[in-house]
Amino acid sequence: MNQIILESIKVESVIGYLPEEKETSQTLFVSLKLDCDFATIQKTDSLEDTVDYVKIVSHVRKFCTQYRGNSLEKMADCLACQVKENFSVNKVSLTIEKPRYAETLQIKKLAIYVER
Repeated sequence: MNQIILESIKVESVIGYLPEEKETSQTLFVSLKLDCDFATIQKTDSLEDTVDYVKIVSHVRKFCTQYRGNSLEKMADCLACQVKENFSVNKVSLTIEKPRYAETLQIKKLAIYVER
């Protein structure tokens, strides 16, 4: 199995149920594991034959900035589906961390994980 791993992409998003969460953006961290076929790129060494992870990072940031919703669960599902549909990947494993409330709850990490 071949994977591209993009860990802790810093994004800003307005998300949550609480009134203060709906008024201002908060920092989230998105991590992706993308199952990909490297057979062609290993032969050609050409960017056109692989997944452009710079474009994926840009897509993730744009999606998160524009997204408006209540739950991280829904956000994670939508984002994972979009990445899978828009890029040549076989499987997307996605984690969204919400450090603001991990601190509030006095826990090490608050995260949502999905696979598509």
